[in-house]
Amino acid sequence: MVFTIFDGIWGATISEPKIQLNTQGMKNALSYYWSFSQQNVVDEKCDYQCTFDRFSDGNMAYMINGVWASGKLIKNMGDNVGIAELPHIENKIMRPYYSAYVIAFPNNSLSSNKAAILKKLAMFFQSHETQTLLWSEIHALPVNQVVSKEIYNNANSNEKAIFKQLEHAIPLPTTREMAIAWAAMGKGIGRYRAGILDLEQVADYMQHVADKSLKELDEN
Repeated sequence: MVFTIFDGIWGATISEPKIQLNTQGMKNALSYYWSFSQQNVVDEKCDYQCTFDRFSDGNMAYMINGVWASGKLIKNMGDNVGIAELPHIENKIMRPYYSAYVIAFPNNSLSSNKAAILKKLAMFFQSHETQTLLWSEIHALPVNQVVSKEIYNNANSNEKAIFKQLEHAIPLPTTREMAIAWAAMGKGIGRYRAGILDLEQVADYMQHVADKSLKELDEN
C-alpha cells in the first residue's frame, strides 16, 4: 500500500538502475499511510487475513485488496460486495502495481527434447477455454485479448470497475532492485512503527539497507 501511494502520488521507487527510498515523496507516503492507524481508520493489529475475514463476514465497511481476492469475495458475499476504483489522494489518482502469473521453464527446457510438449502446455493456459475458466473461477484477468474483450463487453458494474482501475495501474518491475526495495521498506517500516526511527531517519535507513544489499549482490 505504501508503494501504491508513493509511486502513484509522490514519486517512483525504482528509477533504473537505482532504488530511491530516501526521498521527500517516500516520507510523505509513509506519513500519510501511518496516519490511517493514528486516526483509527485501520487496525494495525489486524493483518491481511484478519482484514479479509472481517470484510467477508460483513464486519468491516471496506478494504483495499487485489483482483485475486475478488473471486472469493463474490462467492462468499454475492450481491453484498461492491468493487470500486481506488480513492484519489490530494486530487491525484492512486496507481496500483499489477503483474502477471507466468510459466517459467528452467534449464533451457524450451531447447530440449521436451520443447514441443512445454510449448503445448503454454498454449493450453493461454487458450480461450482455459482463460475463460480462470476468469470465471478465480477472476484472474486474461492475457488472451479475445477473452478479455468478451469479458469486458459482458461485464457487470463490479467487473467494469476492475478493468477501469487497470487503466491506471503500473507494471510491477521484475528486477532484483524491486525485491530489494520491498525488503528494505519492510525493515524500515518496522522501525518507524516501533518509534525507533523518525521519518528522516527511516528514509535514510531504508536507502542504506537497499544500497548495501545491491553492493553485496554485485560483489558476489
